[in-house]
Order: sequence, then C-alpha cells, then structure tokens
Amino acid sequence: MINDKQSIFNPYIIEVFCINEENVPYPVGTHFEERVVRFYELELITGGKGTIITNGETAKASKGDIFLREPGTIVEGYSGYYFIVIVFDAFYDISNKGLYASSEPYWVSNEKERLCNVGFFSDVPNKLTTSNYEIEYLFQSVFNEFIKNQQNCQLILKAHLMNILNLLLVSPENTIKRINRRSFENNYEIIKASQNYIDNNLHKDFTLLDLAERCGVSKNFYCKIFKSIIGLSPFDYIIQSRMNAAKRLLTTTNMKISDISIMCGINNITYFHKLFKKHVNMTPANFRERFSFGKSKYK
Repeated sequence: MINDKQSIFNPYIIEVFCINEENVPYPVGTHFEERVVRFYELELITGGKGTIITNGETAKASKGDIFLREPGTIVEGYSGYYFIVIVFDAFYDISNKGLYASSEPYWVSNEKERLCNVGFFSDVPNKLTTSNYEIEYLFQSVFNEFIKNQQNCQLILKAHLMNILNLLLVSPENTIKRINRRSFENNYEIIKASQNYIDNNLHKDFTLLDLAERCGVSKNFYCKIFKSIIGLSPFDYIIQSRMNAAKRLLTTTNMKISDISIMCGINNITYFHKLFKKHVNMTPANFRERFSFGKSKYK
C-alpha cells in the first residue's frame, strides 16, 4: 500500500510515452542500457515479451505486467515488449516547474534534473501483474489525452492516474463504472481488433456500418463501446491515425504530398491540407521542412 503520505498525494503528469508494434524503432533483444530513473514512472506492458532489471532484480516483462519506479531507481532491460509509461511527480511542486518542462527525454539519466524520492511507494513492489481490462483502458486514456492536449489537461490526467493506482493498490474490487463490466470484457478484444484493422488500412474509405458489421454489433453500440475502450470516437480515432501516418510519411519519405494524402485515405488534396493544418497547426510542406530527417525532393 501507499504509505501515510498518500493523504497529500497530488500527482502531476510530466510525460506519457507509448511503444507499440507499429512504431517500435529497435529490434527485439536490444539492450536498454542502465539508467537512473529521474521521475516517478508507471509502465504497463501491453504486449510482446522482454526483460526488465530493477535495482539488480531481473523480471520478465509481458502483457499485463506493471512496473512502478521511484526517482533514483536503477533500471535496464532487453526489448521485445510494448508499453505505455506514465511519467509523473508524486505531488505537484511549483518549484519543480523547470523539471516538468525539461526537453530531455525521461529515459536519459541526469542527476541535476531528478526529483527527490519522498517515499510515496516505498512499500509497493516494483512489479505488479494485472488482467484488469479497465487498467489498460485508463493507461490508453492517459496517453490519448496527453497527446491531444499535452499538459493542458492535468485534472483529467490526474484523475485517470489515481484511478489506476486505486485499482492496483487500494481496492481492486472497486471497478470503474464508465460502462457495464461484462460488456467491456466481452467486447474488448473485438474492438482492439477493429482498432488494428483501422491502423493497417488507413487508405480505405471506412464507414461506421462496415466497421460495426466486422465486429458483429450494431452501429450505435460499436460507437459507444469503441469510445469507452479506445478513448476516442471511431471518427476521431481514424482522423488522428491518418494525421499520425501523414506525419510519419512526411518526415521519413520523399513521397509527394498528394500521394501521402491518398495513402492516408484522403483523396481530396485540398481537404487533406485543411485537415492537416487544423490538427497539426502547420501545412504538410512546412511540417516536412521543419521535422524531416533529410531534405525532401518534393513539396
């Protein structure tokens, strides 16, 4: 359990990071070199298998495992697993605003940019295992909310994190009442499969009816359960995925912008420009010029 300091537990979410099958940048078996943890970290393993070594203690990492780390923890590992990690301070301290705003990734050791370990989780194991679907849903919600609004949604982020910790550490029987539990569990896998289908077919012209029929449910129920599990409506998720794919193609290829638009399922180049600027706050050409790894041939 959290120690008696929990009465003043007031977390501040600093960063949220996700590695999945689509964006993993390193091969299986890559050694994550030893580092000293700078903030508090709560990491959910969402798939795959690997190894994490915490303060010299080796543990296998697979779906459902959760690793809790405090500042000063020494950690290393071997890749093969996918994860969502929530990086946070145990209580908001205005004097730490400089640390919260640091541009240095959380996985880089830096003694000068490390929070003090005040012992909030001193009696909590560094590894926990759960099969609770709501916990993965909450991790995904934290990630979606952070990506969408960055740190301008601390109240929502904090609420999600405290719900995760409550389910993990305080009262596992206290389930979230967002949707019927049986409905959640019965439909979780088909909605995740639908999410994967969308991710792998962004060039297609999706309709809600087609997506719902693939899952064997009604259109209205599909919309409701999709948003409950993924955290976004199907339409918003499709748009977000298309914009993320466009950004990746703009920065890593020399494809024409018109071709990228088609690959992302948007055949009207004018609409693509309008949509991209709305969601990214710059044109596709400006985004490519600013963030591409090399000079592109095409504008």
